Amino acid sequence: KNFEVADARNAAPSTVSRAAVRADAVTAARAGAIAIGNRS
Repeated sequence: KNFEVADARNAAPSTVSRAAVRADAVTAARAGAIAIGNRS
C-alpha cells in the first residue's frame, strides 16, 4: 500500500502540487497578518 501511495503522489500533476504550496503560503500569510493585526 505504501508503494501505491507513493505512485499516486508521483502521478499528481505539478500544477496541483504548486497550487497546494500556494494555498499553504496564502494561509500562512493570512495567519501572520491576523497575528500582526491583533498585536497593534
